Amino acid sequence: MHRMKPYVAAILIIPSACLLVDGFLLGSAPAQATPEEAIEEPTGLSETTPADPEATPAVSGDLPADPSLAEPSIENPRDAYGEAIRNLQQGNVMEARDALEALLAHFQGDKVLGAKVRANLARANLALAPTSEDPRVHVEEALSLTAEAAEFDPNSSGVWNVRGRALLAAERAPEAMVAFRRAIEIDPDNLYAQNNLGYALILTGDAAQALTHLQAARGAGERSGATIPAYVFNNLGIVLESSGRFAEAEEAFGMAVGAGSEKASVNLARVESKMPETPVQAAADEPASAQPTREPESASEPSGFDDVTAASGASGGSK
Repeated sequence: MHRMKPYVAAILIIPSACLLVDGFLLGSAPAQATPEEAIEEPTGLSETTPADPEATPAVSGDLPADPSLAEPSIENPRDAYGEAIRNLQQGNVMEARDALEALLAHFQGDKVLGAKVRANLARANLALAPTSEDPRVHVEEALSLTAEAAEFDPNSSGVWNVRGRALLAAERAPEAMVAFRRAIEIDPDNLYAQNNLGYALILTGDAAQALTHLQAARGAGERSGATIPAYVFNNLGIVLESSGRFAEAEEAFGMAVGAGSEKASVNLARVESKMPETPVQAAADEPASAQPTREPESASEPSGFDDVTAASGASGGSK
């Protein structure tokens, strides 16, 4: 278990006023839309097993030389890791958190897998933070874990994406955007990092740059054939609406609704109400300086984890 550090008091990652975002009645549309942060890309076991069998240490080789570092001993750490990832995908966050904590002392000979254990444990902490009596404890733990993970595997796009989420939860948006950009530099088709950078840019008021990355997220999903999460379309709609591009926003919100987002239904109703009053822009070009017409609320993450991992296959623990 990591030692917790003192933390400032004002880092609640989801203010209490925002907890009801998903519960808005459709008949009472909010004054502003809420952008959504992606959970993150898969960072599971199947990605850590190289084709060359010599590159993967045997289970016994994964254990540290000092037995005291491995207590309590786990007979099959890789199987335990796979089960922890499945629990994380299915929303069993407490079980996943406990299992991943027990695995921290394992995989000393495999830095890549060690990084994934830490990144996924950070994800579990971030998922627990909103409902915790002291969210800052989980956020601080996620910051520590992702810092270690980035040291273990600095070339993992997924690790940097989770690092960005932890920094964003700690209200360190400029550093979070650096981490998301690093994730994108490593893998431009990481649609979750592209969405998250777009999300952070919405929060900081840069709608034009947000649009660039949200379009990149959509393009990455289309190229890969993966199911594009509803929040990507919802975020696109928010940026387009803030730029006065109501017809395009209507289309984006409609796609989010089709992907199962109730929140987007509220946003769609609002933008449809603007259509008769505001002429649709003829050109689809980005405005020279797109400033949002309202401040977005804080993040309200989709519930659970399976919505971003279905395509990667739970059987391999690939999250």
